[in-house]
Amino acid sequence: MHRRIMFLFGALFLLSFAMTTDATIAAEDDREEWVHLHVQAEDVLRDVTEKQYEQARKTLKEMSKPITDADYSAVSLDIHDLSILVTSYERMEQALTSTSLPHEERVREAHRFFYLINAVIHPEEPKWLETRDDVLGQLEDVRKAVERDDSVLFQRLWNEWTLEFHKVQAAMMLRKTPSEQEELRSLLQFMTDHRHRLVEGDEAEPFFQGARF
Repeated sequence: MHRRIMFLFGALFLLSFAMTTDATIAAEDDREEWVHLHVQAEDVLRDVTEKQYEQARKTLKEMSKPITDADYSAVSLDIHDLSILVTSYERMEQALTSTSLPHEERVREAHRFFYLINAVIHPEEPKWLETRDDVLGQLEDVRKAVERDDSVLFQRLWNEWTLEFHKVQAAMMLRKTPSEQEELRSLLQFMTDHRHRLVEGDEAEPFFQGARF
């Protein structure tokens, strides 16, 4: 189990934070529709952050048809990437139509959606990579909580790390092969199912060793 945790967690970050250097970018004319979608996604994020939900819903609705009709090949995307984008759009839509969702969760979904659209037109330097140090820093805080044998602090920090990771997960999966996408999904589920092992010193160390790349 130790070897599996170490290998899988190391694979997560190597897969996730590696920059997509082999992505090809089409001519600017072919990407114009995606550039416009990027501007709209940024508008949605701004309006949600400022609690202008109605305006955010209006902008998001305008994006519906362009997202499904856009030329995915122009930005080196395939049908699997389309599924990620459509799913993220639907999540954003639900976040804006739900009457009970807290503001913080709406903002997280808006960030997730923006990071994804941003990664479409900036495959080599996506905005989500700017969160790398923060995400790894949070993970280090989780490790320290384990060292202190503080299960309450561990659970709180783990939940906070999971929420931050959620914001970039969709963007990370873009332009990955179906098998890589499934590997990432499975790994995240495995980590969640077995997080209780991390509060035990002997079980935790291989996990954090695997995260040091």
